[in-house]
Amino acid sequence: MEANILERMLAEEFNASPAKEVDFVFNDGPMRIAAEVKLRQQGARQIRESLIKIASYVASHEGLVDQAYVFIALRRIGPSRVRHEWKSAMRALKPDIARRLRLVAAVGCEVVVEPPNDPRANELAQRFCRIVERLDGPQETHEGHAGKVRSRRIGAQSGSPPWKRLETEKVLLSRWILNQGPIAIGALQGQVGCSYPTVQRAIFDLTESGMVERGARRSVRLTKYPRDRWANLIAMQNNVYPTLEFADPTNSSGAPSKLLERLNRMKPSQAPSVALGGVEAARGWTPSFNLNGLPRIDLVIHSPDTRAWGAIAQDYVRRLDPGLIPREGEHKYRSATLAIHPLFRKASLFRPSLSHGLHQADPVETIVQLHQMGLTEQAEDMLAYLRSNTRKE
Repeated sequence: MEANILERMLAEEFNASPAKEVDFVFNDGPMRIAAEVKLRQQGARQIRESLIKIASYVASHEGLVDQAYVFIALRRIGPSRVRHEWKSAMRALKPDIARRLRLVAAVGCEVVVEPPNDPRANELAQRFCRIVERLDGPQETHEGHAGKVRSRRIGAQSGSPPWKRLETEKVLLSRWILNQGPIAIGALQGQVGCSYPTVQRAIFDLTESGMVERGARRSVRLTKYPRDRWANLIAMQNNVYPTLEFADPTNSSGAPSKLLERLNRMKPSQAPSVALGGVEAARGWTPSFNLNGLPRIDLVIHSPDTRAWGAIAQDYVRRLDPGLIPREGEHKYRSATLAIHPLFRKASLFRPSLSHGLHQADPVETIVQLHQMGLTEQAEDMLAYLRSNTRKE
């Protein structure tokens, strides 16, 4: 039955058709693409086997295939091992075959794309991860429930990898930063807004890495969060959540401060789904925050309806300052005055700001946004301050 569901989802996401010698073939613009699709695989052997099969297909269909993909969802193996196995196997192939092969691997809460800088591969990775997320949730097999399946899909503008697992980790991380102690799995599931199996898979991944401790009454808590895990989290955040950036057409250096003045005149009741992030939220979390000036305004839009956040964000920007222009195309080299970040989980974890009209985002969102701006030292100082001071409370 799952094979039929998978076939339907591949048809929806890729307009793919089953093939005899490989799993599926489809067209992506002018490109003719062949694909092997593997779900719930356990380790490196499946990567090598799929690579050999798809490489053989490319070799025997010279001139008929432009690119070939291995789409694979893996357990019990880490991203670095996935990359190592793929690159090792690729070295055994002829260069004219290897250059046409791509890997998309959903590995727990992370996505591995090889080669990583291929825009088409990254876009197709987003579609594949939507399929993985849907198959990981409760299976809907009756045609009368097809609408329920579609309603769980992330909207087209977000194009997201499995955000629910990412949010499970972020909620646990926020509690670790603030020393809030264990949380019952049911409560964690409610804050993220996902199924019990999804939470369990995320917890399993963290437990395998030695970061989670299970407690009484089916509770869990993070016990540590290594530096390299932060790098993975930031990369996953960038893949999952698109950021909308806007610039001031006058390119004035004081534009962010003027925008902040308008925001300060707003009340939380006027924008319950909006919170300050980035530098201004960091100043709220860390009184000694060390940065002169205000490089840009970061706002977090909380939208559990994943399809609606883009419209909400655009409407909010128009009400805030209709003169702002999207930072893209000919305007991409202008400095960003405003950055809008979506947040899809059920509980926003916003808190009232002591100095601004709006709420402020949770510490994880704030720290990630500091890293995105290149403010690594300030992000690390904020983390150290919160971990030290919340332990004393």
